[in-house]
Amino acid sequence: LPTLLKVGAGLGGVALVGGAAVLVWGDDLLDNRLIPWVETALEESLDRPFELGNFERLTWNGVRLGPSRLPPTEAVASGATAEAVDVTFSWPDLLFSRTLRYSLTFIEPDIALVQAADGRWVDLTLPDPEEDKTRGPVELELAEIRARDGRASVFRDLPRDQAVVEAEAILITDLNASAEFISPAEQDLQEILFEASGRIDDGEFAVDGEWLLPERAYNIALRSNDLPTEGFNLFLPPSVGIVGGTLDSNLTLELRSQSESFLTAARGTARLRDGEVLVAQLPTPITDIDATLRFRGEQVMVDRAELQLGNEIPLTAAGTLDLDEGYDLEVAIPEVAIATVTNLLEVELPIEAAGEFGFDGTLTGDIDQPRLAGQLQNQSLVQLDEVTLETLTASFAATPQQIDLQTLRVVPVEGGFITGTGQVDLDAEGSPAFDVNLQADLPGDALATRYGLSLPNQAVLGSVLAEGNIQGTFENPLATLQFRLPQATYPGRGELTYQGNTLVVDNAQFQVEQGTVDAIATVLLDQGTWTAQIDTTNVPVNRFTDRVQGLLTADLTAAGSLDNLSLQDLQASGTAQIADAQLRPRCSLSAGAGRLDHRLSLGG
Repeated sequence: LPTLLKVGAGLGGVALVGGAAVLVWGDDLLDNRLIPWVETALEESLDRPFELGNFERLTWNGVRLGPSRLPPTEAVASGATAEAVDVTFSWPDLLFSRTLRYSLTFIEPDIALVQAADGRWVDLTLPDPEEDKTRGPVELELAEIRARDGRASVFRDLPRDQAVVEAEAILITDLNASAEFISPAEQDLQEILFEASGRIDDGEFAVDGEWLLPERAYNIALRSNDLPTEGFNLFLPPSVGIVGGTLDSNLTLELRSQSESFLTAARGTARLRDGEVLVAQLPTPITDIDATLRFRGEQVMVDRAELQLGNEIPLTAAGTLDLDEGYDLEVAIPEVAIATVTNLLEVELPIEAAGEFGFDGTLTGDIDQPRLAGQLQNQSLVQLDEVTLETLTASFAATPQQIDLQTLRVVPVEGGFITGTGQVDLDAEGSPAFDVNLQADLPGDALATRYGLSLPNQAVLGSVLAEGNIQGTFENPLATLQFRLPQATYPGRGELTYQGNTLVVDNAQFQVEQGTVDAIATVLLDQGTWTAQIDTTNVPVNRFTDRVQGLLTADLTAAGSLDNLSLQDLQASGTAQIADAQLRPRCSLSAGAGRLDHRLSLGG
């Protein structure tokens, strides 16, 4: 009984105060004055038109208005409609202070948020209760706006030329939201408390927080479950697009619009599952993205992130990301084929290449200047053109602008090695440009056999020692090197230049006993032919044939095929002198071998 008496007394008090207000101001307050006052207050506070519905009924703490509308403006196409609007206020305030702090609740609103050409989503001014009170018989002061059981669509009415993914509208259902305007006595609007919840497809979200206007700061709590990520395309540049994925999160965020980084702190966890992203610079998507992130103030812990590049290159990452200190991540690619990488980057190598590699490294550096460092290691034998490699390793450090090749080591199965250092310029227009210095000690005869080459008269090459440089692009490389053949049958040295499938031999000199051979040659590798200018001085002829002895001094032009390097099949022209020549004919001569010193003119 005491409880019932208290309830009855409370309801009676409300009815008494409400009835007193009606007696004081009359029915005209509700029918003809309240709605225009509220409309005027909203239009002046928010600086845009409102169309409130007709009065339907009186409630214990306000009035119910019929279907209402927030029409679009010339500047922004965003707008809203509602089945009804509840205007709630405190009857005692109305009775005793003649100031009406009121709240608006939009019932089943249908909201359309459309981004305008100038980037704005809405065309309104935040209400300032102290400055924007509507004067009249009653001063109206907006305290809170709510939306109940609504739906909203968010989209951009702006062209996105050459977008990799079309940005479709975000459709939010079961939307409930509120915004409370906090203005202490005799002060301007200081704070807005807000909260919202709803569903997007099969996912759901809830957000609440505060907007501190003087500090231009936001404190937000965000929770989501199975939230689809495609909607973020509305806020991404056209060169990046999200195709799929869901987000689970439980985060608190601190945003400061006056700081260098808008997001100054975050705490909680976020999990992205089954993500897929398209990047304009990559011909294939980034798929199977699965990442768990733990936020600790300005630091993000990456428990383990996995993804696939082009559905064929697996990549994992773990570590930390700090807004001030930058990246500190360990990254790895367990195994990837050369063909997969060249297809992904749409790069055509100048020679045939096959093999699998793995990568282990670190990602460090500032947020806007990441640095990837690590080692690439072959996982099996690598085939480069006709050469099989037992080892191919490379240690490097890469930034968005360039790659520094710190060490390169190549070991063919026949032995020997190639080492190198260099740089790759990623800022170059078109294909990346590279500049690599090399040193080599290779088994010349074994590699010549790989290409089906054999020297006449059982001559050998021995170790090939070389130093050189490779520069240019993958489509148009330029290679230059200086070589030495200290162990060859005919020791020598020279220079090689390769470009456009053409090999040029220059400044080559070979020692043949007490004589020398100087040569300049051009090899057309795609045609399998060669031409050469050869100068010899006092070269013993018997090194090449057992039918003649003497010392050859010649000025010759020669040509032939790479398929057959025998003396019988080359074509030569020029002049030659054989000093102290001795001819050994195939038939027997009773007088013995003759001696001659003769000049020859060759042709054909």
